[in-house]
Amino acid sequence: MAENDSLIDIQVGFRGVKTLVDNGLVFAFDASEENAMAAAQLIECRRFGAVLRLRIDVVEIGGSEVKEKENVGRKRSSNYAKDQ
Repeated sequence: MAENDSLIDIQVGFRGVKTLVDNGLVFAFDASEENAMAAAQLIECRRFGAVLRLRIDVVEIGGSEVKEKENVGRKRSSNYAKDQ
């Protein structure tokens, strides 16, 4: 099987990471309804116990203007953000 035969290509938004009691990590992503086929493929992978390799390509959408609007009105509470 060629490498691209098993490729699941999907564009998602990153939601966050949760740390489990056993020190494992759970990564959460958001996807549009257009990605239903990719979701079905991932469900099948889980069903069969497939081990997946995740490669992430950062895709910039909208440029810096979008980023500035997202941060308007948002208060930061971390010490790191206050030092910046």
